[in-house]
Parts: sequence; structure tokens; C-alpha cells
Amino acid sequence: MLLADDHPKVQQALRVFITEEPDLHIVGEVSKVETLLSQTRGLQPDLILLSWELEGCPGEKLLCDLCALGLPTRVIVLSWRPECEQDALAAGADGFVCKAAGPQPLLAALRATSIN
Repeated sequence: MLLADDHPKVQQALRVFITEEPDLHIVGEVSKVETLLSQTRGLQPDLILLSWELEGCPGEKLLCDLCALGLPTRVIVLSWRPECEQDALAAGADGFVCKAAGPQPLLAALRATSIN
């Protein structure tokens, strides 16, 4: 999976949490919009954890650009704002998790998205 978040503390927390799960693997991390598409093309991750508030580009545009790559990559959107869920899903996200929800909803979303 590829982590895409521009908050170092959030990215570090995600990394620590995910690496504790033996069946989940991080293949890369990005903190800038400019590197998200190139890393996605190069790494071809099966899953992207995408911050909806990634600085430099609206979440809807990022999802559109990711879809345009034509890869089978799934995207789970992360946001501090739960009211963004419908917009994220309507824009093509495969899942949504509020960052304030804690680790268990994220783990459930990762597991559900990985097997669907």
C-alpha cells in the first residue's frame, strides 16, 4: 500500500500501526501531490491511503487523476472531517475512514478493501 498524507505525525502513526499487521505492507509514502501520481505509476500499489486534504489539490481531482492512470489500485480516503465521506465515495473512493475514529475502523476498512 502507498501512504499519501502531508502531516508527518499522521503518516508516522499510520506507518507504525500498519507495520504491526503481518499481512499489510507499505511500499511507499508520499507527502506531496506532485509525487503521488508518479509513485502510483511506478510502484503500482494495490491500495492507497489518501488524505482528502492533501495540500495542493482537491480530493476529487486527486481521485480523478488516480483513476485516469488505469491501474487496479483501490483508494481509501482519510479525513478529519467525517462530512467528506459522501463526496469521497461519490468521487470514486473505495472506502472512507475518519482520522479521529481510531485504529480499528481503519483496520476494518483495510481488510474489507483488500478482499473485495
